[in-house]
Amino acid sequence: MNCKKIQDLIITDYLDNELKSGLQAKIKAHIEKCAACCQFEQALRQAAVEPFKHVQKLQPPEYLWHRIKETVTADLPETEPAGVLVKVKDALGFLFQFPKPVFAAALVVTVVLVSTVYTRVIVQKKQVARQQVTGYLNEQADFISSLKDPKITYINDKELDLNAVVEEYLL
Repeated sequence: MNCKKIQDLIITDYLDNELKSGLQAKIKAHIEKCAACCQFEQALRQAAVEPFKHVQKLQPPEYLWHRIKETVTADLPETEPAGVLVKVKDALGFLFQFPKPVFAAALVVTVVLVSTVYTRVIVQKKQVARQQVTGYLNEQADFISSLKDPKITYINDKELDLNAVVEEYLL
């Protein structure tokens, strides 16, 4: 580690013994080797730690604590009795304690699943419609081609007259 990082750690956590023991030992070894960091640690200790070592702990009078408690409770809004929905929310509170990324991931998965299902349904409907139209067109083509079939145009050596009633009426 460089001296800048060591000095930052000395300021923040080293003097308070808040570092892990391994890191605390590394910084102590660095301070023993580096004169600049040793001087920095001693100056900081004298300015920030030593003045507070011999300070007596003051206990505020009891009436002061009583007044603080009254002020805090007076500032609290009065709560109405909890309704059914509030009770349900409190009972199921563990469901609402997930971090936001969990909800974002759940939303993404849900959107993907819904869009996939929706797309498949639309594609299947189009395929069914296409098959129905193709089937209808094939039936019509078969019917029209059967009209042109020479075997069907004559019955008992007579020509089949499909529009006989309409022709007689119009003539």
